[in-house]
Amino acid sequence: MSAFTIKNKIIAPPTIDGVIKWCVDSPKNDQPIDSDNIESNGIELSGWFLSEIGEDIQLVALEGSRVTPIELNIERHDVIEVVLNECSTGHPLLTCGFKTILDVSSQFFQIGFIRKGHFNTLIEFELKGALEIIEGHGNWLFLDNDTNNSVEQFTGKLKLSRQERAEWKKYFRTLLDLQETYGFHVCMLIAPSKEMVFPQHYPFERGKNTAIDQVLNLVPEKLDVIFPVRVLQESEKRSYRMCDTHWSHFGSMKASVEVASHQKTDISELLELFNNDHYRTKHVTGDLGNKIYPNRKHDEEFLASFNHQKYVVFDNKLPNFGRMRVIYYDNAIYDEVLLILGSSSSYTLFNYLCRIYKIVVFVHCAGNIDISFVEAISPDYVLTQSNARFIIRPPSVDENYFTYIEEKLENRDSAFPSSPLLNQELFTTSQNEKLTGIIKFITQNDQNSLDKIYKKIIT
Repeated sequence: MSAFTIKNKIIAPPTIDGVIKWCVDSPKNDQPIDSDNIESNGIELSGWFLSEIGEDIQLVALEGSRVTPIELNIERHDVIEVVLNECSTGHPLLTCGFKTILDVSSQFFQIGFIRKGHFNTLIEFELKGALEIIEGHGNWLFLDNDTNNSVEQFTGKLKLSRQERAEWKKYFRTLLDLQETYGFHVCMLIAPSKEMVFPQHYPFERGKNTAIDQVLNLVPEKLDVIFPVRVLQESEKRSYRMCDTHWSHFGSMKASVEVASHQKTDISELLELFNNDHYRTKHVTGDLGNKIYPNRKHDEEFLASFNHQKYVVFDNKLPNFGRMRVIYYDNAIYDEVLLILGSSSSYTLFNYLCRIYKIVVFVHCAGNIDISFVEAISPDYVLTQSNARFIIRPPSVDENYFTYIEEKLENRDSAFPSSPLLNQELFTTSQNEKLTGIIKFITQNDQNSLDKIYKKIIT
């Protein structure tokens, strides 16, 4: 289900040739509606239309080239008496009201009338999603008016301030300190924006110096920061989804290999493993395609030979920030722990990274660092992950992941989590001491946060 808002624009004046007055009561401007409702029930059109007596005029709805007659089928005594200031009883224009359902199959439609063989627009309507969408070349969709100003970032109009660059330096120093203090390998994966990987489909030119360029120029020599534009461009299969902001499953595989190549000297075994994967094509929409009506879909390939969901030991089910997930796959190549401090682009990495590392711990935090949490997990590897469009807001190094739950409550998040998932059977049979310690730490602290929430609710 996708949420839309109906926007209208009045084209004609209240009185025009052949028409005394008119009014469209619904749909109203800024009226919310969802795609399921549109598909199931259509859109209700109602109002009234007074034409000059004797005029051969047909009120219609126009959608593309499809013309739908609108019949005047309701007596409107109020219109005759108030607008015309005449007695409505037996008035020849009494049946001037209309109420009908329009089956809508496109984003735009109009109400107007046909007079002397010509169509005259009265009012235009548009179904608008929460975000503006750029339709690029070859039916590719891109973000437009998002909060991260993606277009301005790509064109170089929006750059990092001196303070923001200083915060990025602090962030990178913190990653190096973690690596040097605790001995585990730390790297950062920045998921490129789709327009960076496929600029040929994007209607804007890339700036000579952009915000992402500024960030990459700040990376210390000893820190691994992965920005796999070239790898994703040269991928054998399409690395990004056409109707979505995220990389495809195959693209996430390529990114996972890049991560492993910075953590391991020999990746031949995992390359052979992933080369044996097979994919299934599905006709799907995405986080961009569902912002357009009708929803835009495209054929995409999804991994069919492996699903990490079977191996999820714990999931607190928080939406977005604060979500924690622990994956245990006993047949992984390495008996090691990978901690991912990531964003939405991390989720498709799980299918690949959990087959490399036996235990994968994930926190949805867009790369923000909670040092005490990292210490408690004591991983072999730390991967921070963010998306290129997020880099105008440098990640924090002073986070407490368990406060995210409380913050969601205080903000009255409508998507407050359901009961957390704990796969007791997988947890018990694993007999893995490292896994046991991680689960106990996370669930105890998660419960402490929940207890605070319930206390607030009671009081």
